[in-house]
Amino acid sequence: MKTMSLLMASFFVFSTVSLARMVEREETTVIVIHHSATEQGDVDSFRRHHVGVNGWNDIGYHYVITKDGEIQPGRAEHLQGAHARTGRDFNRNPFSLGVVFVGHSEYNEEQLRSMVVLLADLCQRYKINPLDLSEKGGIQGHHEECPGVDLDILRSLTARLLIQKLF
Repeated sequence: MKTMSLLMASFFVFSTVSLARMVEREETTVIVIHHSATEQGDVDSFRRHHVGVNGWNDIGYHYVITKDGEIQPGRAEHLQGAHARTGRDFNRNPFSLGVVFVGHSEYNEEQLRSMVVLLADLCQRYKINPLDLSEKGGIQGHHEECPGVDLDILRSLTARLLIQKLF
C-alpha cells in the first residue's frame, strides 16, 4: 500500500511538472486531422504511448475519435499540441488543434458523425472557416495519406452543420 501511494505521488509530481513546461497556443486558425494507424486505441492508450515512448509532456492530440464514435478530450485545448510538426514545410502546432481518428483510413458512420459534430463546434468557437484552403487556415490533413478520408466531404459537411446551427 505504501509503495502504491509513493508511485501515485511520483506520478502526480511528474504530471504536474510536465504540464508546467507546456506552451499555450496564442491563436487557433487550423484543425489538423490525423489517423492513428492502429486498429484500437483511446485517449489513455495514446497518452501512455506519447508520454512513455515518445517522451512528450502529454498526448499530442487535443481530441480522439474512438471506433465507437466517442469524442475523448486529450491535451487541453489552450495548449499547443504535439501532432503537426511534420507533414508540411512548417510546424503547425503553434496555431492548430489536433484531432485523431482511431483507425487507418476507413471509418464507420459513428466516427464520421462525431468528427463532423466536433469540427463544427471547434470551427464555431475558434471562428475557423471550414472551407478555408489556405496554408494556415481551415481543416487540414496531417499529410497526403493522413487521415485517409476525403477532407472536402468533411469540410462541406462541417460547413453545412454550421449553417444549420445558425438557423
